[in-house]
Amino acid sequence: MARWSKAILLALGALASMASAEPFFYLVRQWPTTACEMYHCQDPPQGLGFSIHGLWPNNDDGTFPSFCSRKKFRRSDLGELIDDMNKYWPSVKGSNEVFWTHEWEKHGTCAGPQLPTEHEYFAAALQLHKTLNIEDGLSAANIVPSNNAAYDTADLVAALKDSLGFAPIITCHNGSLEEVWFCINEDLDVEDCDQACTAPACHNQHTCPRVRYPEPKQTALTAAA
Repeated sequence: MARWSKAILLALGALASMASAEPFFYLVRQWPTTACEMYHCQDPPQGLGFSIHGLWPNNDDGTFPSFCSRKKFRRSDLGELIDDMNKYWPSVKGSNEVFWTHEWEKHGTCAGPQLPTEHEYFAAALQLHKTLNIEDGLSAANIVPSNNAAYDTADLVAALKDSLGFAPIITCHNGSLEEVWFCINEDLDVEDCDQACTAPACHNQHTCPRVRYPEPKQTALTAAA
């Protein structure tokens, strides 16, 4: 009996911990040139700036939910968003719709009550993406794509903090700028990532001290819509 009582108490404690976790979102944008190096794109992007990877619900204790319901992605629910989805949220390695399906079913189904529907979820991500213009923020500090230069990650963060008002997380792949993560609180307002999540398990550390910001390739992106 005592053994069962201990197990029940541990389970209740875990549930209490989950309930006390404060939710927030990572707005994740990727630099397509680096993404194509990672995924071996057949047609690396031309003229495409930072594109949306996802809007990911997280908890401030370092945990994150996924696949929270059986709600399936329906392209028809995007409505008037479809043009912006193709423009700002393309897949660099295959079908756009397969990409969107994954993002909705893994992450979007966990975005309620703030964003309970597919349309609200994708609309919010698009609006945040347009508000937080990474290229403009970096170029204001003379940080521009180059195949010859490397930049201190701290300088990228400072540039975006100065121009956009908030400090993001910078990730890299083989020394190249991969993604920029902004933190969005449960009211869908942007905040500094070192304030959004402070637990040891939080993804709030930059993955390299210096990064290359490679120039876009000179061929076209032809991912299926």
